[in-house]
Amino acid sequence: MIASALLVALLARAMWRDRKHTPGAGAYAVALVAQLAWLAGYTGELLAADLDRKLLWDDLTWLPTAIVGGAALRFAGERTGRRRAGDALLLAYAVVVVPAALWIAAERWHRTLRDGAYVADAPPFGALFYPFHALDVALSLAVLLAVVGASGLVVADAWGHRGRSRVVSALLAIGIAGPMVFGYFAVIAGITWAGQRDIAPLTFGTFALVTALAVRWGRGLEVVPVARERIVEGLSDAVLVVDARDRVIDANAAARALLSLDASSTAEPSTAVRAVLASIRDGATSIELEGRRFDVRVSSIGEGTFERDARSIVLHDVSALHAANTELRAVRDDLERRVAERTAEVVERERTLRAIFEHSIQLMGLVSRDGRILRVNPAVLALAGVDEQALLGRALWESPLWGSDAEQIARVREGLALAARGEPFRMLATHAGAAGRVHHVDFSLSPVLDASGAVALIVAEGRDVTELRRAEQERRTLEERLHHLQRLEALGRLAGSVAHDFNNLLAAITANAELARAEAPEGSLGADALRDVLHASESAATLTRQLLALGRKQPAGIGAVDVGAALEKLRGLLAPLLGPGVRLVTSCAPGIGEVRLDAGPFEQVVMNLALNARDAMPGGGTLTIAAEPRAFDEHEARARDVAPGEHVLVTVTDTGAGMSDDVKERAFEPFFTTKPEGKGTGLGLATVYGIVRNAGGVVELESAPGQGTRFEIVLPRAAPRAASHAAAPVSRVVPRGGRQGRILVAEDRPDVSAVIQRVLTLAGHSVVLAATGAEALELLARGPKPDLLVTDVRMPGMDGPTLAREARRLHPALGVLFLSGYADKPLDVETGDPLLAKPFTPAALADAVRELLERSGTAGTAATR
Repeated sequence: MIASALLVALLARAMWRDRKHTPGAGAYAVALVAQLAWLAGYTGELLAADLDRKLLWDDLTWLPTAIVGGAALRFAGERTGRRRAGDALLLAYAVVVVPAALWIAAERWHRTLRDGAYVADAPPFGALFYPFHALDVALSLAVLLAVVGASGLVVADAWGHRGRSRVVSALLAIGIAGPMVFGYFAVIAGITWAGQRDIAPLTFGTFALVTALAVRWGRGLEVVPVARERIVEGLSDAVLVVDARDRVIDANAAARALLSLDASSTAEPSTAVRAVLASIRDGATSIELEGRRFDVRVSSIGEGTFERDARSIVLHDVSALHAANTELRAVRDDLERRVAERTAEVVERERTLRAIFEHSIQLMGLVSRDGRILRVNPAVLALAGVDEQALLGRALWESPLWGSDAEQIARVREGLALAARGEPFRMLATHAGAAGRVHHVDFSLSPVLDASGAVALIVAEGRDVTELRRAEQERRTLEERLHHLQRLEALGRLAGSVAHDFNNLLAAITANAELARAEAPEGSLGADALRDVLHASESAATLTRQLLALGRKQPAGIGAVDVGAALEKLRGLLAPLLGPGVRLVTSCAPGIGEVRLDAGPFEQVVMNLALNARDAMPGGGTLTIAAEPRAFDEHEARARDVAPGEHVLVTVTDTGAGMSDDVKERAFEPFFTTKPEGKGTGLGLATVYGIVRNAGGVVELESAPGQGTRFEIVLPRAAPRAASHAAAPVSRVVPRGGRQGRILVAEDRPDVSAVIQRVLTLAGHSVVLAATGAEALELLARGPKPDLLVTDVRMPGMDGPTLAREARRLHPALGVLFLSGYADKPLDVETGDPLLAKPFTPAALADAVRELLERSGTAGTAATR
């Protein structure tokens, strides 16, 4: 037993001294120290004189027994590199084993475990025997499982290595697990030694020999640290040893300082170590660390080492040598760079000048003092339409650039004489291009002096300013067109103002004449006179529309116009305008219906196209206007740029001079015209295009020189409206019937408001008049609520749209009918509120009011007068 204790102590000391260099050595040393403690306790048990003392020493030996299992688990975790798994197992083992071991060690005080213990006669000491308690069995199994499991992990890990390394790991595993396994096996099998029940002293000594053999085969535990401390530690090169898992086994002082390693524990690699290992794996033979360069040498330690497949890495500092080489290369490179730069300066300067000369869009050339052309750039050759040989050597004034313009040639010769004396020359020249196009050029001659100050060469330059002059001309033309447009705008405002007042007068005249004619006997002088008054009023209304169209201020609303009726009406209007030399042909398919466009804009579109056709046929010809229905599916509509569905195609065709491609491309541009100055504004086709596109249609143009022109206008077809019922002549003037109600009329002109009251009263409505918007609001506030508001759009103070908004704040469902002789801006009212244009007929006013009342369904019963 003494020999076993001595051997175990020596191995524990050796392992503990090697703990910094060998993973698991420290834990193995702890296990050996626990075995020594067990042997000490066992010795105390043998020497004890009575049962109580023997039991005390025996109970205490369970503590080192438990420690052996924990140390074995720690050794396995460090040896295999699985520290986290080993620590987890160690924690679980401690939770189970430590309380049990402490309870057994304290058995003397609680007396619950050793009933039946006795001392058998076994000279010279006597042998302690007692039956195992369940807690003894559980603790023994836990320790046994711990040492067997730890040994198994070490052996399994060693199996992946080769040579003596595998044998060394297996012997260490057996050395730490063997004593416990065979000790418990002897207890279970009843094997005794010298009459004692426990043969652990023999197993400790036996398996200590196995551990000693493993240490002997692994490496010398005493020589290596001494050699390392005296030789490796003092090297200036950084030396470190890593195993197959890249764990740092050892590192000298230089390596620890360079790689930020902890002197007390170098097992975990630092970031710098990982960088070095990564570079080695990439095949690098040198590496930079902390601004210094190191050569890297890697050597395998060999199979016979205690650390499996370990490598030594030596980092040799070559920074000084590298710096010297770098400086030498820098001096050499700087010298070569200076030579190359000085050599390239002349070449680069020449290349730059050549590039500027060759690629400039300016006209450039070199001329001798006597005016001979020495060189020209490609821009000159492109303008002249000749090759370089046709110009070189010729006198500048004889080049084809000047044509036969004697005045320019004389000025060029004068400029050359000035330049030869050292004076610059400049002129605005005209060059004839290769395609016959005239180019306006800002031409100059500049003398080039040599070192003595004499004129050596003359530089001829020219800048093509043709486009600049054209742009300036276009700017002046646009300014003139703008002034013309402003005059049209002023005329439009004047026409609108006149038309508004005139339409108010016509409203009173037309409505009163219509009412009076209805009362006059048919065929009487009064009836005939009133009929003439109505015809004159209609002519006056037509004149008003023409004034508005002249000023381009006619609002293009989206209503509905009967195409057939509109073309029939235009036929009578166009015949005298076209003149006797133009034959007008119209064609309209039966039942073509209406399109979604007001009559005024539609007539303006056809009128503009017809008048353009007349101007294109100064010698006479044929103008054909036709209309037919068309239906487009999604594919056809997408090709035409219109919505799918029912449409009407209106074509206007003439047999005139036609248009070129350039003219066709710009035909719809505002202000573009081919007519003589003062004969056209360039807005006719632009207006046609705008009206048609705003109505959801499209206009297309086909023309060729000498082939005439054809315009195709596609307009969306309006939904059919219910046919109006014919009425008796007298009742048609002011129709009665339908819903009747209370009407509030806001109109600033007394004559117009009077005729409105007269018409609506005859239609059976109750009418309340207001001369201003404010007065109408006051009546609305006082009540009673009217069924409908009829208001003029333009009134002093509050206009009609504002009145409608304020009225609907009081009565949200109130219907509104707007009246206007002229609207110079879009109406800002809710969608669906109709507008009745002045002048209007009594029937039109009565119908509009009746339709609104029936739509709203809010009219009351007829008022009693």
